[in-house]
Amino acid sequence: MSETALRSLSREAFWPLVAAVGFAFGFILGRSTRHELPFQPEGFPENLPKAKDVVRVRGAKIQPPRREVICDDALRWIEKTKSFPLGSMVFTSLPDMSEVVEMAPRFEDWENFFMKAVRSILMALPEGGVATFYQTDVRLPGVGQVSKAFLVLQAAQVPGIRLKWHKIVHFGTVDQPTWNSVQFTHLLCFGKGAASVQRVGVVGEDDPVVDLGSTIPDVVERGVKPTGLRKGACCMGINATSAVMKWAVRRLPGLHTVIDPFCGAGTVLAVANEYGLDAIGCGPQSPVS
Repeated sequence: MSETALRSLSREAFWPLVAAVGFAFGFILGRSTRHELPFQPEGFPENLPKAKDVVRVRGAKIQPPRREVICDDALRWIEKTKSFPLGSMVFTSLPDMSEVVEMAPRFEDWENFFMKAVRSILMALPEGGVATFYQTDVRLPGVGQVSKAFLVLQAAQVPGIRLKWHKIVHFGTVDQPTWNSVQFTHLLCFGKGAASVQRVGVVGEDDPVVDLGSTIPDVVERGVKPTGLRKGACCMGINATSAVMKWAVRRLPGLHTVIDPFCGAGTVLAVANEYGLDAIGCGPQSPVS
């Protein structure tokens, strides 16, 4: 091979070699800074503290946030619990019909179960506590569109409970119609007791501001879901879950625990830990470690 051909070949191979080295360096750097979660972490907000770096003083010991999964029927567990502890909030997504078909084979059975679950959660809230529901509507042949937001609002007619804010989580293409599915989810947050929540950094009890989910956009992008799970499509999105947690730690003084009575794959529990909060979930099996 001539000297000219060798120089030409060297020039052609130079930039692919640079690209390969850069990719390898970026991959190694990315692995060294990636958050450790029990599922695929792509898309997770980069400004969160790592759970192992967030510690809390309990007595004489300094410990990272805890995570506990209780293997039990959610409604039975809430009934036994009676009241969630002070300093806790509920963040959950109630099961679809396909997830509870064994106990609720008909649409009417599922509807009754759904509303009973909402009421049970709201009645167990401590004074000043909040509960946020992440619910996606469904479209059923012969039934039409089932508004889970409407069902939650109906079931929320509980003394002392009021709606704090209602947001929309979007996960489709904005201007593309769909005939058989819904491309958005409802985020509804309810509070028990006083309507106002003290703002972080504001001293005194005369603050007239009523927090209406001010740190969360009215339309939120869902974010990625856990991958490789049998019912991964039913899981929450990481970005939407993170938005609620960010609001909670900023707007709920004294918050230390997040409770998900229908924890599924454990998205809420994992993200709560990333924000330095203890997490308690309930499910028929232990989905997270």
